[in-house]
Amino acid sequence: MKLHPDEVDIDETMVARLVARQMPQLQGLPIREVRSTGTVNAIYRIGDAVYARFPRVHTYVESLEREWHWLPRLAPHLPLRVPRPMHLGRPDAGYPFVWAVFDWIEGEPYAERDSGVAGAVAGAVAGAVAGKEAGVDDEQDGAVKPQNGGVDPRVGGPDERDGAVKPQNGGVDPRGGGPDARDGAVDGEGTGVVDEREAARSLARFVSALRGIPAADGPPAGRPPLRDLDAGLRPTLRSAPHDVNVAAALTVWEDALQAPAWSGAPVWIHADLLRPNLLVRAGRLESVLDFGSAGVGDPATDVIAAWAVFGPEGRDEYRRFLDVDDDTWRRARGIALQQAAAIIPYYRDSNPAFVALAKRTVDQVIDDFAS
Repeated sequence: MKLHPDEVDIDETMVARLVARQMPQLQGLPIREVRSTGTVNAIYRIGDAVYARFPRVHTYVESLEREWHWLPRLAPHLPLRVPRPMHLGRPDAGYPFVWAVFDWIEGEPYAERDSGVAGAVAGAVAGAVAGKEAGVDDEQDGAVKPQNGGVDPRVGGPDERDGAVKPQNGGVDPRGGGPDARDGAVDGEGTGVVDEREAARSLARFVSALRGIPAADGPPAGRPPLRDLDAGLRPTLRSAPHDVNVAAALTVWEDALQAPAWSGAPVWIHADLLRPNLLVRAGRLESVLDFGSAGVGDPATDVIAAWAVFGPEGRDEYRRFLDVDDDTWRRARGIALQQAAAIIPYYRDSNPAFVALAKRTVDQVIDDFAS
């Protein structure tokens, strides 16, 4: 099933042709699509050691190129494993965009041990896979119609990863679980993270290290100021009354709008710290994926993991370790709410696993504000 109306066609046969023409050393290795919650790239594993990422639409090409350029410069400074770029492919064999090959990192998308949400996400992915294998598509050509009044919530501009399409709903880009390896792939049952507090400290160390990298020449990143997103968020929330507590979410949003806008020195941010972009192995946080949105901007952007990734215990530890002040916390809570709320109507039918994670984030935001 396609996730966007303008998504290009790609399949294992096309991937095999591209690999044979541009990476002949990999020719003949088994190729399989990686089923995931990802919305930006189609992911194909090639053999056991590498995987390839293919932007689904032309506006996602910039994020892949951004990651290819910047990740090797950032990686040596970071305490967690990150993907290693291996090959940048060119348009060919019927595929119109650049594509890239990275080393495969073993692990599972972040979830708590015995998490009910993790089970729901895995089940939703499995359901989507079964539907595709049965030939079920929303449209004759496989494209999915947006579920929020026909609006595609992808955005462009220097504050977002694509830099190509105009904001359609107040600057909202709901993508998360972003373009990197697996994009939330479910490759089998796992135990999840054992100690949420330790995972929070581990991610906070990563964020601190990233912030410490000189930012003078980094590309702009992050979302526009919250007030610039207000006009888009309110109708988005009201379009999902059966999915979220709209009144409670708007109360959180009003509070976030009162927080001072960020005006400090720019720092490096990952800008998409969602569960599908964090890999767990042997019960511990192993790797951070998806640097297609990375750049310099408001440090509150990377605080969204407090709600998008962690529960109350991990959230408290994450905030303590990063020493987040009240204004940054309120602003970050608004960023997390805005991103998650935009996901729900757009991907309600096409990507239910991703929507389940977004609903969880909204619930965490509301509960945290009320506590």
